[in-house]
Amino acid sequence: MAFEFFQLISIKRNIFKLFFLLFVLLPISCKDCTTEPPDNPKYDIQLSVIELAPTYIRFSVSVSDSGNVRQFALQRDSIIAVTDTLFGKDTILVDYGLKPSTTYQYRILVRNGSKILDSSEPLSVTTPELSEHSIASWDIQTIGDYNSYLNDVFIVDENNVWAVGDIDTGDSNYNAIHWDGEKWNFIHITGWYCGSLIQPELNSIFYFDESDIWALGSYPFHWDGTEWTFYQLTDMGIIPGGLAGDIWAIDPSNIYFIGRDGRIVHYDGQTFEKIDTGTKIDLTDIWGEIDPATGEAHIWVCGNADNSLASVILYFKDGEWQKIYERYADDTNSLDDVVRYNPHCNTIWTHPSSEKLWVGGGYGLFTLDDKFSPTKYTEIDVLGEIGYFSCPHKIRGNNPYDIFITGGYSSLYHYNGQTWHRYQELYDNDRELGTITVAEDMIYIVGFHFSSFLSSALLIEGLR
Repeated sequence: MAFEFFQLISIKRNIFKLFFLLFVLLPISCKDCTTEPPDNPKYDIQLSVIELAPTYIRFSVSVSDSGNVRQFALQRDSIIAVTDTLFGKDTILVDYGLKPSTTYQYRILVRNGSKILDSSEPLSVTTPELSEHSIASWDIQTIGDYNSYLNDVFIVDENNVWAVGDIDTGDSNYNAIHWDGEKWNFIHITGWYCGSLIQPELNSIFYFDESDIWALGSYPFHWDGTEWTFYQLTDMGIIPGGLAGDIWAIDPSNIYFIGRDGRIVHYDGQTFEKIDTGTKIDLTDIWGEIDPATGEAHIWVCGNADNSLASVILYFKDGEWQKIYERYADDTNSLDDVVRYNPHCNTIWTHPSSEKLWVGGGYGLFTLDDKFSPTKYTEIDVLGEIGYFSCPHKIRGNNPYDIFITGGYSSLYHYNGQTWHRYQELYDNDRELGTITVAEDMIYIVGFHFSSFLSSALLIEGLR
């Protein structure tokens, strides 16, 4: 019995020593292997706005290496607006459901569970106002007769507007008109070719100043302040056929002409050069922007095939035209497997403050989620909101919350950043609205108006 008693005491002492060692050594070893963050970590947290609209804000969030901590939240005023998990050091957040013309205070909170580890400096952001649907006045004119029409219009200012097409007045034939602040003047844009003075139909016009104007039919014309010069690019060995498309320019030494069979020609101020596009689809619209922060130019082109469902969108990057979206002849596309709502590309538009590219064509209107490298598209259900939408011809706007779209059956639509509106007062079954140009509170639309089986050129001016 005595032996068993002392053996029990020895066991208890050993157990006591074991617990003592665990109590002392365990915290020491845990200091080396803990996954818990320190009590007061500091992170380099950057919060910036990359897209601002009346009802939402798109943010870029950057957080320095956070180890095992990946949780964060976007705080708007006193509420948590968005929670997410950070993969890598950067991410994009969007806060929806905001009110126009309202100031909000934002912060990024780095969290571990419910514990806030660090926060960014407050960022004050004011959402812009909704643009106005209402137009104070419309001036609708028909010009010429005998199958006349206008294809493009360029606003310099309220006293200097140019439009081009084919205009027959009965007494003479013209291919341009110019508003000088008091009246419209008829213009002959002509050039010499093979010993003859030619005056073709014109599709597009681009104005730099009074001594530097470009117009495009099948081939370019240039005004130097004294005379027009015609450049027959096929005879010059530049392209195998004509263009009859559109013009966009960065400056007088960076001009792009687009048109038939996937052709794009660049003019550098001295020479013309054909640029390979990798497509034979007719190109119908070109749009570009200058990044206000970097001064870098971004350019997009779209087009579609008349004899099939095929469409393409090109983006100019690193000196090359890259396909960022394709719709194939079998109605499939390069972004997903959906058939019914594949975008048909006739017109495009974007703005430096927006990440999206607006696309119109066929019977639909869409946005690509990333105008540089899209991964998906979203249908804009204008029909569901206002009861009618058809055949978008041209998209242009002042900003992402002031967008106008011309469409089939003399339709003009406007998006104010929240709602859509159709201008019923412009409806006339004999009108066809083509190109639209917008400059702040001025709107010009060109097209044609049927009179019996012939047409007159149509010119519409809207003022807010």
